[in-house]
Amino acid sequence: MFKKCYRSAMTRLEGVLIIALIAVSVVAGYAWYMATMAPTVSARQTITIVDSAGRYVTVPWPVKRVVALTTDAAMTIVALGAKDVIVGITKYAASEPWAPNVTVVGSSFSPNIEAIVSVKPDIVITYVRWPKPEDLEEKLEPFGIKVVRLDLYKIETLFSEVKLLGLLLNRTEETEALINYWKGVYENITSRVSELAPENKVKVYFETYTDFKAVGPGSGWDQILRLAGGINIYADAPVTYPVVTSEDVINENPEVILKAVSTSKFDPYNATDDTPLKQIWESIVNRSGWNQIDAVKNGRVYIICAGLLHDSFGLVVELAYIAKLLYPSLFADLDPKELHRHFLEDNLGIPYAGIWIYPHE
Repeated sequence: MFKKCYRSAMTRLEGVLIIALIAVSVVAGYAWYMATMAPTVSARQTITIVDSAGRYVTVPWPVKRVVALTTDAAMTIVALGAKDVIVGITKYAASEPWAPNVTVVGSSFSPNIEAIVSVKPDIVITYVRWPKPEDLEEKLEPFGIKVVRLDLYKIETLFSEVKLLGLLLNRTEETEALINYWKGVYENITSRVSELAPENKVKVYFETYTDFKAVGPGSGWDQILRLAGGINIYADAPVTYPVVTSEDVINENPEVILKAVSTSKFDPYNATDDTPLKQIWESIVNRSGWNQIDAVKNGRVYIICAGLLHDSFGLVVELAYIAKLLYPSLFADLDPKELHRHFLEDNLGIPYAGIWIYPHE
């Protein structure tokens, strides 16, 4: 839902037509077509878009200077082949092997306004929920810097958000190619699990970085788990990340247990020693009473390393890993490692290396 605003004068009829297109919710396709087909012009233009927070935002077009307050945004821009437009980056991505060497500007949870202003961005990209407008938009408004809110960490909205980002950067061809590839993988997985009978779906306990904190409704992992055909035993929890008891997990008796590990505990990229993961795995299977759980009895407890997986198109790779862990026979021909290799080497421009799942082959 967006329209392109040229600095050249518009006729009254053209203005009416654009307003009408917005009213009937077809402006998105129109703007995408125009961005793809319109001839190159030398003068800067502006574009008005609706971001994921539902706000109309008018920015210079094409966007040439971006502050990425989230790892997800920075990674997606790199995957689109537009690394050079990033002039400021979140502290959480600054040391990543794929990241450009640019000014660190804090993060979406604690933005450094002075640093942001110093790099003179066209836009700042951050999450829908963080930071609050009074901590970002209101402080940047005196400097004429616009904020675009895109999550890029929820797989169900990933493709539409990437398409909007590609439009902002005037990289529509590259965006179409990336979306077509990864959406093809996504649809291959989701179409297969859609044919599973409810009684044949696997019950899963998915634990976050924190012990006994589960993924619940509205979380990115809950979305991925559902799309992979799993039944989240805490899908009906009253909060997004419920704190659970050991006894409750035992009573639910999941068939598979997945545990997410943050890079602060184990950095998977280039790792060769899986000892830390083995220790985490053993701490889970040896929890009191957990030898009664089917997942533990049948050796279906897995560690998932979040680094370079739970962001951008890595979400589709993560979906592939989880789908195969849940249904190895159904996805016998699916090779998550090769998808991961493609993401790292072809999209992010870094060699594939490291340990991402434990136990691993």
